[in-house]
Amino acid sequence: MPWGSVGVNPYFMECLKRDPEHLVFCTEDRISDHLQRHFRIPNGVRGHVRTTVTFLIDTHGEITKIVCAPKVDAKVLAEIERTLRSMPQFVPGSQGGIPVPVYYQIPLSLRSE
Repeated sequence: MPWGSVGVNPYFMECLKRDPEHLVFCTEDRISDHLQRHFRIPNGVRGHVRTTVTFLIDTHGEITKIVCAPKVDAKVLAEIERTLRSMPQFVPGSQGGIPVPVYYQIPLSLRSE
């Protein structure tokens, strides 16, 4: 299911403890913040890279199926995968109280000299 179309979106437990009324905003902010703090442009990658990263948060709260469109250099994809998989585990999304896989998309823009 796409993010936003599920009964309860995946979220981080920390967001529930800090601000239960704003789970979606807190979780989206934590994802963006994590990427900004931990992503490192791989050696040898030059120029401007723009892509949309789509990933699946499965019924166990794990990130799987990471895809970039348009495709990016293999080193960039490997760094995206490393960075996303280093995030804390999500509480999975659910529909009617049953865990469901949920897709999430985030734009990514990199500039390297």
